[in-house]
Amino acid sequence: MRTTLAEIPRQLAAELKALGWPPFKEPLPSDDEIRQITRELIAKRQAAAKQLLAKDILLFEPAGEARFWTSDHPVALHWQLPLGEVGLESLGVEIYLPIAADLLVGFVCPSHRSDTVGHLDGGVEICLPQAVGLERGLPLKISDAMVNFFNALQVEASERFLYASGEDFTLARKILAHRPDLAEPRGLVRAGKMGHAPPRSANLPPGEWLYLETHHDYLLIPIRDWSGGGRGEMTTDDLEQLAEALSREQFEVAHVFADDGGQMMRGARIERVEDGEPGRLRMVHADPSLAALDVAIAASRPVPT
Repeated sequence: MRTTLAEIPRQLAAELKALGWPPFKEPLPSDDEIRQITRELIAKRQAAAKQLLAKDILLFEPAGEARFWTSDHPVALHWQLPLGEVGLESLGVEIYLPIAADLLVGFVCPSHRSDTVGHLDGGVEICLPQAVGLERGLPLKISDAMVNFFNALQVEASERFLYASGEDFTLARKILAHRPDLAEPRGLVRAGKMGHAPPRSANLPPGEWLYLETHHDYLLIPIRDWSGGGRGEMTTDDLEQLAEALSREQFEVAHVFADDGGQMMRGARIERVEDGEPGRLRMVHADPSLAALDVAIAASRPVPT
């Protein structure tokens, strides 16, 4: 956390400097301020505890020879959605903490309550509704491949140190050879480029997409012919998914990923473009005042000739 609090201001200062702003004379915030913020966050830990207790809590233990690693940042966050923010309340988040060499606790978003949580490490499945561990609090026995998956999360989350009951860190060396950026100091989040859409998620399939997220689920709609702008229009050929989107009152996040850019809007809804083809749609603010502002801004722009 302290690394994140220090890195974000530095990244923003670098972005502003690149845009022509004069450099800051002193770091923002200072080391003393970072310590104070960290203490304040620790004092408010009950909020984090409440969020963790709202998750499905699972225990895992190795069935084979592999053992769990830990690190100087042992709480590892993971998510498998095509897109998503990584936080304790994020849709689909999975939080894993090794508490012994042979025991790991997981806090899994309830949105995974379906036939399977997903596919980990190339096809290993955990069936939550049927898992004895979820119902009775007993550890789920997992393969060496799954243990290595959790150990890889420790490598990605760590800052400087990994700890293990054995001396074989071959997996960590392989990961660092493939991802040398993991060896550099970094925060939990990064400041984006000003004036640019957020980077495309590695979990997102190829093509152009409209991603719509609520607190409980998400829709991923294939699109084409995105027009850009505050009231950007687009077309989908998936009319079934469009009908589902139109039936929802509001989405927490709406995000367009197009070949020539993208757009993100919080508190959004989807509406059909009446004078367009059947699959023509736009995303607009659910807040009427913000939606009216978008209309006024669009009306003030010169019409292309």
